Amino acid sequence: MQYVPNLRGLIENKDKYVMLQIGKRSWNVKLLSNNNVHYLSAGWSLFATESGLKPGDVCVLELINKTELVFKVHVF
Repeated sequence: MQYVPNLRGLIENKDKYVMLQIGKRSWNVKLLSNNNVHYLSAGWSLFATESGLKPGDVCVLELINKTELVFKVHVF
């Protein structure tokens, strides 16, 4: 599970699936919400593995489609 900083006011405070994109690839990942605290859950491990994340990498999620809940992922 991966913590997602403040999304208050951007999306509803309920569990849902979101799409993470890097380049032309995309992954559906479950976003858990509890009292405006958000975590990426089911699908996160597959995303992390297939996108080649390594310990120490930082991911910045850019909301690019509020209706469809699509995030462009920038890895540093």
